[in-house]
Amino acid sequence: MQRLWLFTGRTAFWLSYPLLYWYLRLSRRTRVVMVSQGKVLVVKGWLSNDKWMLPGGGLHRGEDGRLGAAREVFEETGIRVPATALQSFGMVDYHGEGFRFQFEQFWIALDAPTEPKIQQREIVEIAWVPIEELTSGNTRQDALEVLAAWKRLV
Repeated sequence: MQRLWLFTGRTAFWLSYPLLYWYLRLSRRTRVVMVSQGKVLVVKGWLSNDKWMLPGGGLHRGEDGRLGAAREVFEETGIRVPATALQSFGMVDYHGEGFRFQFEQFWIALDAPTEPKIQQREIVEIAWVPIEELTSGNTRQDALEVLAAWKRLV
């Protein structure tokens, strides 16, 4: 059943590509690096290319970046993080994979990996993955760029 759901999501992704292109360009977005014991929390979206990405998403109109990032983390992973604990490490103008959009990067270190729970139908898989296992073959380019920036930071 999950294969059918993923196939449907990939098909919808390509059919809606022109709309996604403009929607992403016009929205404010976030990405969150959640790390614990050498692992990063990553998700696979239903409407995607079946690659790992970082939790995050679009901000509501007028929403503070930290609050929106904490909300998105909870919506996608079921993990509550205090917005005040999220550390910003800049804005990114991303141009890749046929998309162009801007997002604010945040990170948080957890003492122990919290068990995630998929909260919405938009996420089909979630896992704590060792950082070195995230490659261009299995991870979206924007996530790899955020992780590279985060590694330079810490």
